[in-house]
Amino acid sequence: MRGECPDCAVGLAHCHGTLLVAGTGVVECSDPECEDLDEAVHPLVLRLAAADRATARDRRAS
Repeated sequence: MRGECPDCAVGLAHCHGTLLVAGTGVVECSDPECEDLDEAVHPLVLRLAAADRATARDRRAS
């Protein structure tokens, strides 16, 4: 058994989820119970580049 999270044990504000920051500015967390989308409370933050919506066919046509 792993035991309690060290941050939980000392009452530190934190989240166990992953913060996803999209290139479009949308921010969400993988933990459905997360109430704070601040990067400071997320030890893992993924920055996602904006998707290039042009398809291979569109590129060949240009």
